[in-house]
Amino acid sequence: MRGRNILVIVVIGMLFAVSACAQPEPETVEVTREVEVAQTVEVTRDVTRVVERVVKETVEVTCIEHVVVTATPTRTPRPTSTPRPTSTLTVTPTLGPTDTPTATVTPVATPIPATPTVQSARPVPPGTHIVGEDIEPGIYVGLGGESILSACYWERLSDLSGELDAVIANDNAMGRFYVEVLETDRAIETACKLLPIGAVAPPAEPLAAIGPGTYIVGRDIEPGTYTAVAGDSIVNSCYWARLSCVDGSMDCVITNDNAMGQFFVEVAPSDFALKVCCRVQRLAE
Repeated sequence: MRGRNILVIVVIGMLFAVSACAQPEPETVEVTREVEVAQTVEVTRDVTRVVERVVKETVEVTCIEHVVVTATPTRTPRPTSTPRPTSTLTVTPTLGPTDTPTATVTPVATPIPATPTVQSARPVPPGTHIVGEDIEPGIYVGLGGESILSACYWERLSDLSGELDAVIANDNAMGRFYVEVLETDRAIETACKLLPIGAVAPPAEPLAAIGPGTYIVGRDIEPGTYTAVAGDSIVNSCYWARLSCVDGSMDCVITNDNAMGQFFVEVAPSDFALKVCCRVQRLAE
């Protein structure tokens, strides 16, 4: 038994020896690393400097002034022969009095004031006209229809901006009307033709019966009492206004009314004009 045990122990020891000797062979692993090597490259540049030398040469210029002394003395004797101008001087006094009469000059100046009146007599066509260039200040006469649909629209302007603030005064004028253009106006816009008041003759006699329009007292109508019959409502009423001027501003209105039914208007001699939107009749005195 001991022999078997010893044999077993020997066999086991041999197995351990063999297992201990049978170690695995080491494996070789190749590792590759990339190494960046910085190289320094020297660049040599040849710089050639070109130096230009500018040589300034000073050139002396000699100016020779030629003074002709002999020429002037030769001409001086001729001015000495001035007796001939003296003879002309004796003649000019005689002609002077004949040319000086101012009476012959003043008739030439008299037609000049007449030219603006001829220019101002030209009609002003529909459109916008600049005061002082296209149209002169003054009172103009226009003609619209007898209803608001056929009325002539006009407006006085303080500037040409087209804004409502530029409108000084305006109106949808019916019948014969007047509008005064002031020097302070920038322009006037009209939808119908206008004529200067001097180009339109007044009626042969003051009008007793008048239709829609504006009438100047003492030119078209006489002071007095005017009457008419309008409708019974504000829609068909008759508007009238006594005026102190005809520039279209509210300052010109002395008094006004939208008259209904039978009404009367007393026109004073101090009134400048009467504006009515219906037919009225002057009462006989």
